[in-house]
Amino acid sequence: MKSNKKIKITESQYKRLVSEQADEKGSINYNMFIDDYGTLNLSYRKTDTLPDLSNTTATSIVANYCRLKTLPLAEHLPQSLEDLTLINNDITEVDMKGYRNLPNLFIINLKENPIQWINWEEIENMPELGRVIGVGDADNFDVNIANQYRDDPDNRLMID
Repeated sequence: MKSNKKIKITESQYKRLVSEQADEKGSINYNMFIDDYGTLNLSYRKTDTLPDLSNTTATSIVANYCRLKTLPLAEHLPQSLEDLTLINNDITEVDMKGYRNLPNLFIINLKENPIQWINWEEIENMPELGRVIGVGDADNFDVNIANQYRDDPDNRLMID
């Protein structure tokens, strides 16, 4: 029986573990870091980009307090992804190009990022997306678009 107990490790322990798990090409099998709930937690890893996670089985990716500068490329995310949480990073632009190819993505949490610009066209073309959190202070936050979704009788998308 699998244990649901989470193990906390230091940054240096994480780096050593990752380096030990890398194959001959330097690729890492991040599936070994996914917990019993399908979450891959990469929080507090000081990096401005996430690695290619497209070959993982994660349904949730959490990368809080990492100093990320941009959203991960859509082609670097797993098709199984339902929830992407990137709280308190340095993301200034939300360009979700290609994210519509992630059929299960439902929630994106970008709270506490200095977001200045959002690509609304991409968000509007994501029929499965249910909630985008933390974009309300962006310079080009479009209240009309947000209200359109808030007033949508199908409650398809919540933006705040």
